[in-house]
Amino acid sequence: MGKYKQAFQYLETALTLDFDKHLILFDYFPELETQKALFRIIEQFKKS
Repeated sequence: MGKYKQAFQYLETALTLDFDKHLILFDYFPELETQKALFRIIEQFKKS
């Protein structure tokens, strides 16, 4: 859980700095389950 929280903070910082580059993340994580999780986190970030 600690690593998830830290990863979320890094992702949130990256999205804040340059949201348009979030699509590059999907190239680095080819697993479908990981991409789904990233998508949910990014959508949650957009709403806030």
